[in-house]
Amino acid sequence: MTEAMIVRPAPGPVNVLAWEAISSMPEDCRDGRPVLLWFDDGHPELCSWEGDWLDAVGRKVAHVTHWADVTGPGGETCLGH
Repeated sequence: MTEAMIVRPAPGPVNVLAWEAISSMPEDCRDGRPVLLWFDDGHPELCSWEGDWLDAVGRKVAHVTHWADVTGPGGETCLGH
């Protein structure tokens, strides 16, 4: 099941993130790009894969349950959307 989180930029439309189970992440998405991760304690964090999941300051993180692609306007996503 895919879960969603609503992000409300001000002003503008509502954007919905498609959360995927971490087990469903394609291996080629673990290439160091920023990925939004969801943790089992209920918080999101922008991280990257460098042999382990690392937060923005380089600390290892654990207890990741879901992920969502992070892409700027016109950018390519991990899932090809």
